[in-house]
Amino acid sequence: MNSAAPWLAMLIGVCGLLACASLEVRTDFDAEVDFRRYQKFAWLEPPLQEPVGVLHEAVDEDVVQNSLLDKRVRVAVDRGLASRGLVRAEAEAAELLVRYRVRIDEFLQQSGSSVGVGGGSIYRHHPIYVSSSYYDTWWTTRRIREGVLTLDLIDASSKRIVWRGWTVGRNPDGYFSEEDVRESVRELLVLFPPIPRSTPVTN
Repeated sequence: MNSAAPWLAMLIGVCGLLACASLEVRTDFDAEVDFRRYQKFAWLEPPLQEPVGVLHEAVDEDVVQNSLLDKRVRVAVDRGLASRGLVRAEAEAAELLVRYRVRIDEFLQQSGSSVGVGGGSIYRHHPIYVSSSYYDTWWTTRRIREGVLTLDLIDASSKRIVWRGWTVGRNPDGYFSEEDVRESVRELLVLFPPIPRSTPVTN
């Protein structure tokens, strides 16, 4: 048996964990909504004209205008919601409407390192003992690109968002692969339906 095989499997597992850890996942929801009543969903066409929030300055507003990406997101969301017990239906029969947005954000990240240098007389207790130190700092600037996928679930009657989730992950090439989309949607919908927030106890 190849003695390197267990180490290779462990390395692959660690790399997988690091990849998952690099994906930031956040959700928000209306705590007054009973999500158990939602059984059917439909895609919102066309999307509502409502801001989804800005984490950084967007540099590619048209990234969503990609039929390949659109198909990947819809397939992933359809499967994810089906796994949560929801059924896709015609818009007239749906209790939930679904929309999404994908964008690329770009910003600069600066980091620095310092080196301290000091010196002084070897006669430490001599009255004219002098000590001195100084620091040299080197700064490096990197251009960071992040992919942001936002998913909204909207109450069909009130047309209000009842649940929102978004993922942020490093995306240096501005490309959302099928695996990228599938992982983002999976991580989001693990958190749906939300666990009700506890209500304060009153005397």
